[in-house]
Amino acid sequence: MKSRLFPILTVILAFAGIVRAAEKNTFVLVHGATAGAWEWKKTGKFLSDDGNEVYRATLTGLGERMHLNSPDIDLQTHINDVVNLILFEDLHDIVLTGHSYGGMVITGVMDRVPERIRHVVFLDAAVPDDGMSIWDLFGGAGPQDPSRFKDGFMQVPWVTPDTKPPHNVKQSIKCFSQPVSYKNPAAKTLDVTYVAFVPKDKSAEERAKTDKSWQRAVSRGWTIRTFPGGHVAQQEDPRGVATLIEESVGDKNETVPAASPRPAPLQSPEVHPDGKVSFRFQAPDARKVELSGQFLKDRQPMEKNEAGLWTLTVGPVDPNLYPYNFVVDGTSVSDPSNPDVFPNERFKPSLVDVPANPPLLHAVRDVPHGELTTCYYQSKTLNRTRPLIVYTPPNYRAGTDNYPVLYLVSGTTDTEETWSKAGRVNVILDNLIAEHRAVPMIVTMPYGNMMGETPMPSSPQSGEMYLVFSDELTGNVLPYVEANYRVRVDREGRAIAGFSRGGGQSLFTAFRNPDKFAWIASYAAYLTPEVCERYLPDLAASKPSLLWLGVGKDDFLYQPTITFESYLKERKVDHRSLITEGGHTWMNARQYLGETLQLFFK
Repeated sequence: MKSRLFPILTVILAFAGIVRAAEKNTFVLVHGATAGAWEWKKTGKFLSDDGNEVYRATLTGLGERMHLNSPDIDLQTHINDVVNLILFEDLHDIVLTGHSYGGMVITGVMDRVPERIRHVVFLDAAVPDDGMSIWDLFGGAGPQDPSRFKDGFMQVPWVTPDTKPPHNVKQSIKCFSQPVSYKNPAAKTLDVTYVAFVPKDKSAEERAKTDKSWQRAVSRGWTIRTFPGGHVAQQEDPRGVATLIEESVGDKNETVPAASPRPAPLQSPEVHPDGKVSFRFQAPDARKVELSGQFLKDRQPMEKNEAGLWTLTVGPVDPNLYPYNFVVDGTSVSDPSNPDVFPNERFKPSLVDVPANPPLLHAVRDVPHGELTTCYYQSKTLNRTRPLIVYTPPNYRAGTDNYPVLYLVSGTTDTEETWSKAGRVNVILDNLIAEHRAVPMIVTMPYGNMMGETPMPSSPQSGEMYLVFSDELTGNVLPYVEANYRVRVDREGRAIAGFSRGGGQSLFTAFRNPDKFAWIASYAAYLTPEVCERYLPDLAASKPSLLWLGVGKDDFLYQPTITFESYLKERKVDHRSLITEGGHTWMNARQYLGETLQLFFK
């Protein structure tokens, strides 16, 4: 039996090779980030053995071209690498294939020389829209592991001086931050295959739900294929991937049905030059719609036209950033025409920014900008994964200095996003740093909800909640930040501040850990004498470099805050205070933040 089967199998395998060889193609293979043409060596050989012509590009500064490495290399440099390879080798009718970061590169190549391309294969690769960088592709958060980014490069810490080539090398950050062009109409008519590598422990269905590149490929009518393996499956199974690429050449795009025309979007809110603001809401079946906002004393009724459009113009409104919402037949709803939303655990109102001249401190200006990064850390105190937002000042990536750090906590029902989206801390700091009015600093914004009850600050139980937060911040958040960011770890290099519940948490944590925090600010918050005497018996001995209290005269916490200030005076605890107009609002919180950012670390 064995002797008869062997000749048959030989014929079958030979025939398969003839079939593959009958369709000769020219493949241009583009590698991923920090790699080189070496990652395509085995797959490329199988493609060559099948009778194809194969060109393995190595991008400038990587692989065997690492001697050309520079922080000035960007995505456009790598697009030029591949375009010039195609032009100077005079290649036509090519099958352009890119892996991982190579998807960004081949997108730019498609835009430049579509007439030279027969088919395109995105091999577990980034699929961007026009004007996107690879960081935009992952939500605009920048690097997922900031510790790998320094001196203008993404580092490869697993490579040591003893590692023998071929190996990954560091790559310029500009490759990841520069947007790509995908405007050429001819590029969008090319037939494209998107291949997703699917590990054994995941399903294609799971991947499809979360993979933005996969979803973008589907929306363009590209052919979708999957292949079992990890992100570098071309190294794990080069023969299988070579065959997959060869088979993909015949794939044709599907015609994507034209979308139904959408109605013209409503402009709401519309801020007029005179400071008046118009609001619009489409609700033909609603019986009553009102406008509610912190720039109004009471709700204002809106008027409905024959088309079911409700409108109202108010003002002039004093310049500031305000939350507002509609009340539709008694139910509060945010403005569906406005993407600016106030983050909150419960109802999420919309935000309207009424500008001033000169601009207010929270207005975006033409100055160097820092970055916001969303992080996640494992909390041993709460036994769960927790979110964290970190602001790094301008030029943080390019430098080596250690920065002081402010731990900034938002209020009850707020989230870790509230200080950036409603408080605009990143914009305020950008402006203050540019004017040399604030020390460049890192700001860490934790989620203040301790996943239990939030007792009133006047109750004895509030101390128990504050204690959990203190343990969470010092035992989990500080170690994470200090392990992943270049921050000072001395007492004078740390500040803590918060609004409302976050102010109470900040006061408690700082007084509980006087060896860790030298700068303290509380915005519309206080501690009771009972909490102080039970948990903070040495409060007077803490001697911070700054203790600052701010509250509005109309704030429902005004009187207990004043009582707390008297308590501090009785114990001769040095502090500063600012009493303003207004209530328990984020307009006041932003003002207090702007005041104290100019005092910290000086």
